Amino acid sequence: MQFSTLLLTAIFSSIAMANYNIMLYQKKDCKKTVGKTCSNVAARTCCGDEGNKYRSAKFEETGGGNDSDDQLKIYKESDCGGLAVKQQTGNKCLSNKKKEVESAQVFVVINARGEESAGPAKRVEPDEHFLEEGGFRYTLKRDSPEGEAYEMLARFEDQAEHLRSFGKREEIPEFIK
Repeated sequence: MQFSTLLLTAIFSSIAMANYNIMLYQKKDCKKTVGKTCSNVAARTCCGDEGNKYRSAKFEETGGGNDSDDQLKIYKESDCGGLAVKQQTGNKCLSNKKKEVESAQVFVVINARGEESAGPAKRVEPDEHFLEEGGFRYTLKRDSPEGEAYEMLARFEDQAEHLRSFGKREEIPEFIK
């Protein structure tokens, strides 16, 4: 009895400590594109970008782990309200045919019968712009002068060049051998 209590405590502690980066992509299939990230958010936190629409999303667990039992859901509403447009288990790209996705959130699946639920989702806006190109990701904080200048760019080519010039360049983990 005492062992099962300790095991449950450990499971719920790891769930409470797991945070995620949720990436919203402008293009289908999370391909070479620009997008926005909600960084280091807890499960059931809605990553919504008021008024901006996307075609795909994915998540990564902060700290390097990627639990394939976690589930991503994408929504037409910026507050993750209503029914999910699509959902899937695992941290692979989740795409929609139409550019109508305004938000996404990660759910922690506790067992085969259900997912963690703790009331309505808290909503946050993305805090970073990004460009994924080849094996690299260029990131730029939205609240920086360079990030604010980025917000005024409309063409993909201008956005990509701005992120290459002013963004922080990092290797994308799945490209690291």
